[in-house]
Amino acid sequence: MAPKKTQSQSLKGKLEKFNAELEKIQEQKEALNQKEKEYELKINTLQAEYVIALMAESGKSFDEFENFAFNNSNKVNSSEEVGEGHVQNY
Repeated sequence: MAPKKTQSQSLKGKLEKFNAELEKIQEQKEALNQKEKEYELKINTLQAEYVIALMAESGKSFDEFENFAFNNSNKVNSSEEVGEGHVQNY
C-alpha cells in the first residue's frame, strides 16, 4: 500500500484533473448553447424569408394572406385539442 502522503498527492492530482475536465465540458456546453441560439435565429430568419418568398411567388395580396392566416389559425387551434395523432384535412 502506498504511503498516505503519496496516496493523497495522487488523489489531489486526480481531483485537479477531473476539475479541469469539468471546466472544459462546461465551456463546451456554453459554446453549444450559444451555437444552438444562433441556429434557432438563423432558422427563424430563413422561415420568414421563405414565407415572404411564397407570398411573392403566389401573386396573392397581403390581405388575402392575412385572411388565410386568421381563418386557418382557428382550425389549427381547434385541432390541437384533439391530440397529436390527428391530422386535419385541408
